[in-house]
Amino acid sequence: MLQGVPRSRLVLKGSYFDKSEVQDDILRDFVASGIDAGRIEFRGRSHHREALEQYGDVDIGLDTFPGMAG
Repeated sequence: MLQGVPRSRLVLKGSYFDKSEVQDDILRDFVASGIDAGRIEFRGRSHHREALEQYGDVDIGLDTFPGMAG
């Protein structure tokens, strides 16, 4: 999907994405697929209200709960 929409970006949010080793692994996979690392944004865990406010930054939101709960 990111390759098909050149100016799009991916926001990954949750406590799991606070870990630098997780971010490095994910970025490595995207870069290997030809996606610029600058198009991937990691956001850590936040309070519920702040998390809801951040939906204003995205066009499409996918919630993996409880699969990525943490």
